Amino acid sequence: MMQTSELNLRVAQEQARKIKRYYTFHSKIYDATRWTFLFGRHWVIDWLPFGRTEKLTIMEIGCGTGYNLKYLAQSYPKAKLIGWDLSKEMLQVAEEKLHSIPNKYILRNDAYGTEGTFAGASPKADVILFSYCLTMVNPHWQDLLLQAKEDLKEGGVLAVVDFHDSRFPLFKRWMRKNHVRMESHLLPFLQQHFPTTKHEVRRAYLGLWHYFLFMGKKES
Repeated sequence: MMQTSELNLRVAQEQARKIKRYYTFHSKIYDATRWTFLFGRHWVIDWLPFGRTEKLTIMEIGCGTGYNLKYLAQSYPKAKLIGWDLSKEMLQVAEEKLHSIPNKYILRNDAYGTEGTFAGASPKADVILFSYCLTMVNPHWQDLLLQAKEDLKEGGVLAVVDFHDSRFPLFKRWMRKNHVRMESHLLPFLQQHFPTTKHEVRRAYLGLWHYFLFMGKKES
């Protein structure tokens, strides 16, 4: 009989392959379409409790086309940025977006949590951001958050913005077909493992769905 850990690994690998295939096409239209429903991305970055001139190490997991990384570079011009994504096509778009920005940045086409997380950067991150990533990572989203907890400095900040739930089963089924789980499952885990400094749950399109913003710290 296949061991549970081996089965989970195979499920995770198959999911990664599906996501890569999905974004091979969607990388071409991502920025033109996602602004219509990926709400709160700038807001959660604006919540970060740092001064503009601080020399930070900021890592985004599932950075996609670099939308958030570009805003982070503008908000924190002295920051070192590290972006992870499974899709090389998405990272190609991010590279085009970031190449003219003077920040030092690293883009990694790999699964987060692999050996050599920081690729020569400082040993721990001041900020780790997950933006509309965790609801697409099933079943091992908990592993990513626990890895992030290890990779944060003491007192470092975890920032998350993502889908939360919907009271419409048909909409939730449609989202599942697009690899998104909306079961209110993330926020309780985040609050359990990261002392909350701020969080909000907000409505989208008159309550068709809810999304949330979360900021927590790694305890010293």
